[in-house]
Amino acid sequence: MKSPGMPPKHVLARDAIQNSVDAGIDSAKVLVRFRATAITGAAKAAFVAAAGLDGIAVRAGQLELASPNCLHSLEKPRTPLQLLYVEAAAPLPVPELPRSTYSVLTQSSRARRF
Repeated sequence: MKSPGMPPKHVLARDAIQNSVDAGIDSAKVLVRFRATAITGAAKAAFVAAAGLDGIAVRAGQLELASPNCLHSLEKPRTPLQLLYVEAAAPLPVPELPRSTYSVLTQSSRARRF
């Protein structure tokens, strides 16, 4: 993910949003959420193992990755591993309600069973 003049996090956001839009159906709007977190200790070790990051770290020199990066501190449990979750989904359609149901829902402050 290289783009001259753009910080890597901006390139990631642009690409995630573009991929979500491209995967949408009939040009429907999509919802993209970004959630950042950091993990340390046992949670970090478990994530590194599950994601296979230790195997990638062995080949870091061959991958031409920008440095510094997280691969240099995978074995340091107290050094936080920064994670970014990108969650994308099409908004759920709102079902059409019969006019009489809508009228009851909007005119009454009490819940009613139908």
